[in-house]
Amino acid sequence: MQIILAVILFSLMLIIGGDRGATSFISLCGNCIILGITVFLMYTGFNYIVVTIIGCLLISILTIFYPNGINKKSMASFLSVLIVLTILFFGTFIAEQGLKTKGFSMEQQMEDSMSGLLTDVNINMYRIVISMIMMSLMGAVLDASVSIASSVYEVYEHNPHLGKIELFFSGLRIGRDIIGTTINTLFFAYLGESMMLLIRFHIEGYSFGNIINSKSFCQEFVRIIFSGASCVLIIPVTAFILAKLLKKDDVKHLI
Repeated sequence: MQIILAVILFSLMLIIGGDRGATSFISLCGNCIILGITVFLMYTGFNYIVVTIIGCLLISILTIFYPNGINKKSMASFLSVLIVLTILFFGTFIAEQGLKTKGFSMEQQMEDSMSGLLTDVNINMYRIVISMIMMSLMGAVLDASVSIASSVYEVYEHNPHLGKIELFFSGLRIGRDIIGTTINTLFFAYLGESMMLLIRFHIEGYSFGNIINSKSFCQEFVRIIFSGASCVLIIPVTAFILAKLLKKDDVKHLI
């Protein structure tokens, strides 16, 4: 059944997207392989943080440069992703120390014990949480960055006389239009994943205070906040970098 679904997805991407759709599907398969290798290296004992950083870099390179080639637009997207991921990495590191959301929640332990799965695993949960957050926000960051870079580049193609400041603010205006839909996409994606957890909270009579203080809720909330923050932050960073790359002759205007 999985093969049939994959064939359907590939067919739709090929019919609608043409060559670019086929390229995107190959990029998706490559990212799945990179993710699988990343998880395997973590399992075999490699440093989780180092492996996660390398995995994020490879995913970014494959997603941005393989379909779009090496040009100013793709370089701006890649550099902005690196900057935002670096900022969010340190933010995640600090937040996890204060929130203490690492490890299995009580609900997860109960489910795993009933399924015969062990929850006493010999891994560093603190590093795993950071890796999970970094990997989970990769898709949203890449999507927002490429969208802004493509839009600003299109504006520049039709209006080459615009300066850096005009291009930068054009990117911000475009970003304001996509922020709402992007944040809602993230919210409903995480809400869909947590639907069974919310139903369980209702069945077991959790109060509102119990829910917002539970580790399961905090883990999902942290992921939503950092994913949303990354999508918002990537917009001005991408617009700024691409404006500088497109208008190198006027460095003083944005400094």
